[in-house]
Amino acid sequence: GILSLVPVNEARSFGADFVIGVDVEGLNRRENIKNGLDVLFQIDYIRSHWINKINIAKCDFLINPQVSGMNWADFSMADQCMLKGEDAIRSCLPDLKQQSKRSKYKTYFKKMIP
Repeated sequence: GILSLVPVNEARSFGADFVIGVDVEGLNRRENIKNGLDVLFQIDYIRSHWINKINIAKCDFLINPQVSGMNWADFSMADQCMLKGEDAIRSCLPDLKQQSKRSKYKTYFKKMIP
């Protein structure tokens, strides 16, 4: 998560042929920039945001849970984050099944997705 929120290149380097990405970037942009540290945080957000955009474009399938407004460091929201992830996979499962039928990996997908 430090270098890449959606590590597609790393997954492929380990031999993945079909990469399902999960974009949990959310919205971390700072609205009130008051000092130099806020500027640095905003620069880091912009850098991370564009690297994430490049990487998610390389995914074979993307899941996008609605986690905007949730901070990765707020562990008290872990249950809500997991529920958002479950909702996202349930809503896109028909599309994933459809894409798996067209994929050259359809035999593999039949084992994963009943």
